[in-house]
Parts: sequence; C-alpha cells; structure tokens
Amino acid sequence: MIENNTTNMETIFQVAKNLGNQAKKPYVILNHLFQVVHSNDLYTQLTGFEAEEIYLQHYATISGNYKSTDHTRKIEAELNKGALSVFEVVHIHRDNRSFTSKLTCIPFQLHDNNMVCHVVFIEDITGEKLKSAYKEVEQSIFTAIEKRKSLTYQLQIICSAIDCLFYPRGFTTIVWHKENKIKVVASSALQGMKSNISLYAADPRYGIYEDFLSADVQTYENLEELPLVDAHRQFAQEQALEKCFVYPIQIQQQRIGAIILLFNADTKQNQPYIDFFDKLFALLELAYNFDKQQKQLNNIAYFDHALDIPNRAGILRNIEALGIPLTVGTIQLIEPTEFSRIVELYGRDVGDQLLKQIVERLNGLAEMKNVRIGRMSSASIMLVTIGKQQEIQTASILEKPFLINNEQLFVTCKNGIAHFQEQGPIEEYMRHAEGALTLAKQQNTVDVCYYDSRHDEKMKRDMQILNHLAAAIKERIFEVYIQPKVDVRTREIIAFEALARWEDPELGFVPPDQFIAIAEKAGWVDKVDAIILEKVLVWLQQRIQRGERVTPVAINISPSHFYKKTFIEELIQLMAKYEVNHSLLIIEVTENLGLVNIEQAEKIIYRLNEAGFQVSVDDFGIGHSSLSYLQKLAFSELKIDRSFTSRLHEESTFAIVRSIIQIAQNLKFRLVAEGVETSEQAEALLDLGCSIAQGYLFYKPMPLSEAEKYM
Repeated sequence: MIENNTTNMETIFQVAKNLGNQAKKPYVILNHLFQVVHSNDLYTQLTGFEAEEIYLQHYATISGNYKSTDHTRKIEAELNKGALSVFEVVHIHRDNRSFTSKLTCIPFQLHDNNMVCHVVFIEDITGEKLKSAYKEVEQSIFTAIEKRKSLTYQLQIICSAIDCLFYPRGFTTIVWHKENKIKVVASSALQGMKSNISLYAADPRYGIYEDFLSADVQTYENLEELPLVDAHRQFAQEQALEKCFVYPIQIQQQRIGAIILLFNADTKQNQPYIDFFDKLFALLELAYNFDKQQKQLNNIAYFDHALDIPNRAGILRNIEALGIPLTVGTIQLIEPTEFSRIVELYGRDVGDQLLKQIVERLNGLAEMKNVRIGRMSSASIMLVTIGKQQEIQTASILEKPFLINNEQLFVTCKNGIAHFQEQGPIEEYMRHAEGALTLAKQQNTVDVCYYDSRHDEKMKRDMQILNHLAAAIKERIFEVYIQPKVDVRTREIIAFEALARWEDPELGFVPPDQFIAIAEKAGWVDKVDAIILEKVLVWLQQRIQRGERVTPVAINISPSHFYKKTFIEELIQLMAKYEVNHSLLIIEVTENLGLVNIEQAEKIIYRLNEAGFQVSVDDFGIGHSSLSYLQKLAFSELKIDRSFTSRLHEESTFAIVRSIIQIAQNLKFRLVAEGVETSEQAEALLDLGCSIAQGYLFYKPMPLSEAEKYM
C-alpha cells in the first residue's frame, strides 16, 4: 500500500511538473508542507534565486512573507482546501528588490484527498498594480476635491492607496506642516488607530518629524531609533516592520511634508515604486493647492475682516462644525442706535470702528463663555449663546464712551433676543431675533425686546404634534373621513374626497391643517398620504369583492410627495396590490404645484393620465399662481375654493367665479365647487355652469362606515 502511494505521488509530481513546463511561465512546486521541491529557469530569471538555494525552503521565506505570520496562515488555510487559489503577495527578489506578484495555485491530491503538492505560477504584476492603484487614487482625489473634502481626508486617501500596495508588509503616514504644527496623517481604514495626530513644538517627537520634512529621499534602517507616535510604533511592532522609507514633499520650493513608509524589506532600489511616488507627488500638490484656495475662499465667504470676526454665514458654519444639536440657547442681536447717523457723518469705516470696539468690549466680559460672536448685518452684532446661560447684558459695555473719529461719544444699543428650547433650524431663531430687534428699534423708550411668547407657545405646540406624529405614523392611527361630491341637479353622489383625521390620546383632535403642515416640514407627509391612500384602497377593494357600487375617490397628495421620484411607481404598485382600477382614484394637488417645477409637474401629470388616473387641482384661486399655467398641466378637474363659494353674494367674487368657470369650461375641465352650504349658493353655481358641488348643504365629512348607507 505504501509502495502504491509512493508510486502515485511520483506520478502526480510528474504530472504537476509537466503542467508547469507546458505553461511556459515562472513556477514552483510545493510539497504538502509548502516547501519548494522544484522550480524552473523562468522562476530564477524572475526572482534571482537558483533552484538549489530554495530547495526545501518554506515558500513564505522566499516570497518575503515569513514575518507576516497571520497572512501566511491565511494563505496556507486556503491552499489546504484543495481548490484552485489566487493570491497577491509582495515578492522579494534575491537582491532585496520587492515586486507585487500574483500567485495561481493548482492543487494535486491522492484519491483519499491527501495533498501531494501545489503548482504555483508566479506573475509579476507590479506595473499593472501600480498603474491601477494610481488611477484609483487619482479618481478618489478628484472626487474629494469635487465634494470639497479636507486636505487631511485627501492625504488619508493617498496613505490608504500605498498601504494596499504593501499590505501586510507596510504602513504609510504623511507628515504635514500645517498652521504652526505638524500633523501625522494615516489611513483612516486602520481600525483602532489614530489617523490624524497633531504635534506641537513642545512635544519631544516634534523634532524628528520636522527632520523628515527637510531630509532627502532615504531609508532608515532601524525604527527603534525613531521616536514615532505610540499608535504607529505599536502597529509597526505588531506587523514586524523594521525600516522606514522617507519621500519628501516640496511645493513651490518649500518642504512642507513627507511620505513615510514603514516596511520590512528594502525598497530603495525599486524604481517602479519610486516612479509611483513621483506620480503621487502631483496629486499631493493638487490637494495642497486646492486646500490653500479653499482657505482663501472661505476667508472671503465666512469672515468679516473689518471686525475680525465671522460673518453671518461664518457663525452658522462654526456652529455646524460643533457637531451637536442646538436644543437650548439664545440668539441676541445688538445694534448701536446711533450707527446710521455716525455712518452719515463720518463714513462706513468709522461705523465699523464703533462695531469693532463693541466686539472688543463684549469679548472682555466674563460671561461670554459658550458664546459665539459674529456680524449679522452692516449695523448689528450677533451673539449665539449655547446652553441655558442668560443673554449678555450690554449695559456694562456702554458705561464708558467710545472713541469715534477721535472724539469720545456715548452710544446706546438696541437688543433683539430670541430664546429657544427645542431643536430646530438656527436660521429660524435668527429670524425671530431680527423681528425682536426691529420691534425694539420701533420703540423709542425700549432698548430690549424679546421674541413674542405667543410664537414660543405655537412652536411648543408644533413640537408636541411632531413628537406624537411620529408614533401616529408608525401605528397608522389616522382615520379616513370622506365627503361626497354631488350632482347639484340630481343630488346623486358621483365621487368622494378622502380626508385625514387624527385623534390623539393626549393632544385630542388635531386639525389636518396643523399636522399636515408639520408633517411637510418634517419630511413625513408622504407617509401620511400613503396611510390614507391605502385605507381608501382597502375600502374600495372590499366593496368591489362584495359586488357593491363604487365611485371614484379623490386623495390629496402633497407637493413634496407628488415630486418624489418613486411616487407613480409606488402608486401603481398599491393599486395592483388591492386590485382597484386606476380610474377610481383622483389625485388632488394644490394649484401652487406648478410653481415648484412646472416642467416636472407637466411630465408627472402626463404619466398619471397615461396610467388612467384623474388629476384634480384643489383649492383653486387662493394661491399665487396665474391662470395661464392651467393650459400646460393636463388636469381632469378643477375645484373652486370655498372662500369664493362663501362670498358668491358679493359682486366682485361672483365675477371672479364666473371667469374661473368659463376658463375651466374652455379647457374642458370638470368643475367642482367646495364649501357649498346654502341653496342660494348651489343655484348660483348651477346658473354659472358648475353642476358638481361639495359641502354641508349636501353632506358633511363622514367615516367610511357611515358612507356605506349612502351608496
């Protein structure tokens, strides 16, 4: 049996050798212990190793991976599976030059699945790998610039690209001199490692990193002699990285940085990698110049040089950079009462001098902690207080005279203050403070005005509704009421309008105009629309299945939902799910819809019509649009707003309604009058040519269950 196995192994070895020779590529044959038992001349030409030198050597030793034990174990584990395997490794030439190779490993086994050997074909892919890596990093840098990413982010991209080339035998950092400190930037992909470290002149490690900036291309043979930052030193020790290759970065004849590669093989004679670094330098220069340009633009866009403080956009940007939601705080605007007169008398520069003196005095106040200061407008200073700290009392900064055009003058200030205790757009609170400042300026005897508390109460109520609305959407507790559309002549119900109703256990009945508006602001209105729509479709489906009469139902769709990219597809899917014909649904939109994007609205309405849906324009006449856009949008129905119906007895309103009806008839729109409450209104509308109406004269909005008896 042993003799047979030996014969079989020899036969398999010969087959493996023949396969390698026929391929005419560099190859080695490894035994079951991953030791080299054969190599060809092409392998010697590629690596410089003679067959005798590597015979019975573990392949990790000659491939340069013997110190990366984890990587070696992973390769061996894959080979032991007995399947064809492909790996990329950093190979070492006999003269210590490194190159990236692709290993294609073909296993040979006995019938009992015992491994005999592997044929390993070696292909030098250094040039291909470097070319691909450069293209990837180039594209990533261009994308980062397009998205206005920071310089540190772009340096991390370059570090990551180099790390991938040398993995697991290398680790890259870029040392960068920036804003009177040295930054040590590494790939952010390394878990658990600091990827952005700042070193100041007092740091004992500052000197060695500063030396890197002035050095030429060179290799340090012993990492132990270099005082690296702890995180990087620990990583180097874990990966058995022993040496350090430094490539300086010089832009506009100034050394401003260096690429530092920690590795465990000599790369200083490896020209392809040097060429790769030379190409990376162009990208580094691009990133540096873009960062410099961005700073200049930011300085113009976000800073007020006359007062040496951020402008309005700058303080907003600074607050956003804090990365915390502003849930409690104060916006305070301060404006010298005499500012306009000083500017008229002495010029704009002198007015700026007054504001600068006010800023200096504000900065000297002890209570200015957690306060951001900026210029709100040409005449006003803005203070944003973060937290529960009270507003700044300006009386103390006005006790002493200001030096105005070489004269000492006392000035007074007007204050507009807005407190907030809920998370919301900071711009909104700024608007509140501006309103309060305007009120203060309108009153001669008042220096400080606060945002109207009634607005605070409304905001609080809106926030309560918002909080409860999230649960209402999740639990789908909205109820559907429907109100019939009636033929005025016969009193026959020809359609319905679906209306959303919400009764909250804590808030009680919440009017639709309140919660719909809040849902719009929160970006949830499409969810509310979908709940009402689905409940209507369930009702229609049940009536159809019972063989009962059904009539079209109108659903109000908010503009944001209407313009949602997936609106039509989701609508058609729901109709199919409940097996309801498209003609039974009327999509109601407000007349201002076309003002948002008339070209897009035209396309969407056309697609809805093509799919068999009817489209109605609701509350017509109360918006800001002109009648001319009606001819562009293929509506099926036009609804006259109740505000016109209720005032039909007025001559001017009667004339407007008559004009609307005539235009709708010319455009062949079906007409529906809303809010009809008296017989006189119904008769007047009928005389004008509007035979379909909706209102309390006929039916009030009712639950779906109650509507059953009118069908």
